[in-house]
Amino acid sequence: MLYLNTSIRGYPKGLRAGSDPRKPLLIIPEDFHSVTFKGVPYPLQNIEVWGCGDQASRKTQLEIKKWQVTEAERQRSVKLSAADWIEHPDSAS
Repeated sequence: MLYLNTSIRGYPKGLRAGSDPRKPLLIIPEDFHSVTFKGVPYPLQNIEVWGCGDQASRKTQLEIKKWQVTEAERQRSVKLSAADWIEHPDSAS
């Protein structure tokens, strides 16, 4: 099993691998400066990442990423009507 935690509080962040989530065989903390294998820490010099899949999967992945960027930009601006702005705490009146 492979576990990746980047945001859940209360759980160790980083990459963990092994059949028991409480005692993983491989631990890479979120800073990627070290790796612990079977309880023994080692400095992490390099990391090489490979992806496996076909072109259709990659195309779908890129479309989802494009949608996420567009959605984030769309949600960045908040539209307030004139009536909402008059009662808004940041208005100068």
